Amino acid sequence: MYGYIYKTTNIVSGKVYIGQRKAERFIKSYYGSGVALKDAIKSYGKEYFKVEFICEAESQSELDKLEIEYIKKYRESLGRDNVYNIMDGGHPSGVYYLSLSKNAKEEFVKKMTKINRERCNTEEFKQKLSKATRERYKDPEERKAHAIKVKETWKNPELRKKQSEYLKAYYKDKKRDCSFNYKRCAFELNGIFKEFESVKDLFNFLATNYNYHPDRRTQMKLFEMGSKRIPFKSLRKKFSCLDGMLIYKL
Repeated sequence: MYGYIYKTTNIVSGKVYIGQRKAERFIKSYYGSGVALKDAIKSYGKEYFKVEFICEAESQSELDKLEIEYIKKYRESLGRDNVYNIMDGGHPSGVYYLSLSKNAKEEFVKKMTKINRERCNTEEFKQKLSKATRERYKDPEERKAHAIKVKETWKNPELRKKQSEYLKAYYKDKKRDCSFNYKRCAFELNGIFKEFESVKDLFNFLATNYNYHPDRRTQMKLFEMGSKRIPFKSLRKKFSCLDGMLIYKL
């Protein structure tokens, strides 16, 4: 055996990483070197990951080909957001990343993260992810086994503490980028057009000028309608002045 393809799984989230390893035998202690995977292991702890042998190869070119095929396969079956791999696989791409300087690596990861976020926000991606998730858990036994595994895992107080600290640190600097309240958006009504730097500003405007205070569920529905250019129609006379309103993210 020249080398092998392996799969590392986060047993809490179900997210996977596909990698290749040049070795004469399967090494159970090797989980992979992907940037996103390493960050996840640092956050959750290595004990919450498992590695599995997928197949062997007899040459570097065969390893590269198999790695590309399996990354593609798992992205299609689980959804790209449920796979840790940033790159498409294959030895040359990995060598390229490893050859970069520290700053260049950080810029590359930022660039790929931005591309992935934009792709994940498309309707096509959301539908594919929804379909993949339904297929994965349509078996009652699979759903039950996953629920038990997650429940048992989260009983560990150390994991809960680590996850809490990770999320606090992550959102401390990225709140404005990640929070729904800080998305740029627009308002249209009877020829009036206004842009807002955040969803929060838009609904403050509606509250101040129209005394309209929708709950979060209604806010999401309004944005969904606005993205499809479906005008708002109030069921209450009090807010009929807003009939025809469109709000949507920019």
